[in-house]
Amino acid sequence: MSEPPEGRSDINVAQAKESGPMPLDGKRICGPEGTKSPLLFIPKKQTILLDDNKKRKDGRHAEDLRTLFLRLGVNSQARGSAYIEMNRTKVVATVYGPREIQRRREFDMKGQLLCEFKFAPFSSKVRRQYQPDSEEKLYHQFFEKHLNLLFAL
Repeated sequence: MSEPPEGRSDINVAQAKESGPMPLDGKRICGPEGTKSPLLFIPKKQTILLDDNKKRKDGRHAEDLRTLFLRLGVNSQARGSAYIEMNRTKVVATVYGPREIQRRREFDMKGQLLCEFKFAPFSSKVRRQYQPDSEEKLYHQFFEKHLNLLFAL
C-alpha cells in the first residue's frame, strides 16, 4: 500500500476513498477561467457551393429555393401564430394581445410592442441554457427595434 500524501493521515485518505468523488456543481462553469471550447480549434473545411454544372450539392440550381413548409394557427391560445420550416431552420411565431399595460410601463396612446426571442435548448451543437444569453438578447433588441419601426410605434 502506498504512503498517504504529506500532511494527511491514513484516516483522512481512507475516508476520502469511502465517500467517493466530490459532487459536481451544475451552477458554475467547470474548468479554469479563460478556457475555450474545443469546437473553436476544429479546422474549417473549404466548401464548394456550386459544381461544374452550376448546381448545388442537393441538386438545386443557384436560383432555386429550398422547399418551404408553412402552417398557420399552430397555437390556439395566441391571437395569431405560424410555423415556418425551411431545411433545418424551424421558426414558431406567435402574437398575443392586446393586453393591459404593466404598471411599471408608462401609458402611450400609440401602443407598445413587446418582443421576446428564444432559442430552443436543442437548437445548436452546444445545448443552450434556459436563461437568455448575449445572442438571444441581441436578436431580441434587433427584432423589437425593427418591429416597432414597421408598425410605426
